[in-house]
This record gives sequence, C-alpha cells and structure tokens, in this order.
Amino acid sequence: MAAASFVGLQAVFEMGCGNGCNRVTENNYCSSNDQEQQFLQRLPVRTKLDKRGIDLHSVRCPLCDDDIESSEHTLIFCRRAQEIWSRVYKWWNLGNFSSFSISELLRDNNMQIGSSVSSKIWQAVVWFTSYLIWKNHNNKVFRDKCWSAPVALNEIQILTFDWISRRVKGYKIDWNVWLSNPDSYL
Repeated sequence: MAAASFVGLQAVFEMGCGNGCNRVTENNYCSSNDQEQQFLQRLPVRTKLDKRGIDLHSVRCPLCDDDIESSEHTLIFCRRAQEIWSRVYKWWNLGNFSSFSISELLRDNNMQIGSSVSSKIWQAVVWFTSYLIWKNHNNKVFRDKCWSAPVALNEIQILTFDWISRRVKGYKIDWNVWLSNPDSYL
C-alpha cells in the first residue's frame, strides 16, 4: 500500500493528545478543533504535495476538477463529498447538508445531542464519513475507481455500527433502527 494512499482508520480515531483519549466512554477528549486540525494536516492533498516540491500534473481535484485540491475541498466542498454528506444528513434526518468545516460537522447545530455518548456517536459518524471520503478519493487517484454515494453511505452505516457496537460499553444499538432512524440514539 502506498504511504500516501490513505490515513489509516485507527489513526483517524486516535488523533488526540496522545494520552489514550480515543475511547468513546472517556471524558478526556481533545477539542474537536484540535482533532480537525490534526486530521487536516495529515492529509497529503495536492496543494501540500506541490508546496513540498513534488511535481504533479495538476493540483486540481481528481474527483470533480472544479477547484484546487485542499483538505477542506476534498472532504467537504467537492461535489462527490457533498453527495455523500447529503446522504448522511438525510439518513440522520438533519435536512440539507450545509457545513463548512469538520468542526462544524462535529457540533452540527441541527442536532439535539443529549449526552456525551450521543455526541461521540455523531463524531464517529463524522470521522468515518471523512475517512471514507478520503478513501474514495484515493481509490480514484490510485486505482481510477470511485464509489457511488449510495455505496459510500452503506459502508459508513456498516463501519459506524460495528465500531460503536464494539467500542461503546453498555450501549446497545439495533441494526434495523441504526439503518432507519439513527438519530433516535441521540
């Protein structure tokens, strides 16, 4: 696997202060701004590679070719990313997708989050969605393949359900409810 192919899933969830604050049930999380900055700084997007002197054919987004590839564009503003986020928002009954940063996604104002566990569930959805958007981006760059938004949503649903079911102690999630009404867990 190429070193720049994608940020590993474990790294996405363990980006904190380095003190083991990656467990959902712990209260010693880094702020979402810290997590967002660490996550965005790790992505080897074309603008960063170009600044390092790596000769690239183009610094434009390989998925949409609408703009220069930056971390924010790849994860949020790219048409392909927005298709996926729109489906995630629809799945969670949040209305239209209209966020401008990972931090904004993590603290989505459309949500009425009742507990820290509920907040962590939504954060897991945001991080997995970001990870899978990045993975989809790399499938296009390195394999010339892209997922459709429905396939990406299915992966997000499966991976978040599995991760939350295994990591959130004493919190039972029903698969059918997770698919049809995940916001009921908030």
